[in-house]
Amino acid sequence: MAIRIGIDTMNEERKNLEAVAAEVAMQLATSLARRDGVCIKTPVMYPSGTSVLVQIVEEQGGFVVTDFGGGADEADLMGGQTVYAKHAASLAKRTGLYFDDHSFFTMRVTREQLPGAVITIANCAQRAVHITALKLAERRVVEVEDRLYDRLVGVFSRPKVVRHAELVGSSATSWHVAALVVSDSDKRVAFDPVKNHHASVASSVTKFMDLAPLEFAPSLVAVVQKKHVMGTYINLLSAAATSVIEEGAPDHLLRRLAA
Repeated sequence: MAIRIGIDTMNEERKNLEAVAAEVAMQLATSLARRDGVCIKTPVMYPSGTSVLVQIVEEQGGFVVTDFGGGADEADLMGGQTVYAKHAASLAKRTGLYFDDHSFFTMRVTREQLPGAVITIANCAQRAVHITALKLAERRVVEVEDRLYDRLVGVFSRPKVVRHAELVGSSATSWHVAALVVSDSDKRVAFDPVKNHHASVASSVTKFMDLAPLEFAPSLVAVVQKKHVMGTYINLLSAAATSVIEEGAPDHLLRRLAA
């Protein structure tokens, strides 16, 4: 009798779990009927946190699946439409989809192929936006480094500023810094921009901590956009760097750091 009760309990728990799983599965994606087809809100998300929408349109005995330009719109909000179009076209080619400079889409697919087509479209749109965000971030880093270099050249003169310098730390690891100033007294000052992002802060702190113990270590200057937006990250940078300054620091402060 006890064994039977145990089996019945396990069966009941199994049914409950299956019911919960079915409920979760139903909530992962929702659909909305439109005049020109059905729009599916997928569980796949763009970097902005917006869900990827995929549209299904019935056409001549088959179905056309498209992101309806949702990925392109996300990229456009970031100012990256051209970057998006380039990488989206490459993704479409590799996955067997089509891309018309605005939308991912399939040619006619069967009903059985719809689940795979929907998830492929959603993943490609998300991936293309993600790549676009990364490329734009890399471009912004280059722009910040360019502005910093120009500022330092204006203050110290071009011969005294080394662009994209490589420094070897106490661990024998080679580190890149945006600019290295060598003053008239041969004092070296490394300037490196740091973004308000945990990965950027962690990388810079590791770099500074490896360079600081050197016998003839340069002064290490972390350059941030605004100190007040860095939160507790500013404490980490202050502990690892010689100084933390803002991008708009006055010329006299730059000269003082190299004195």
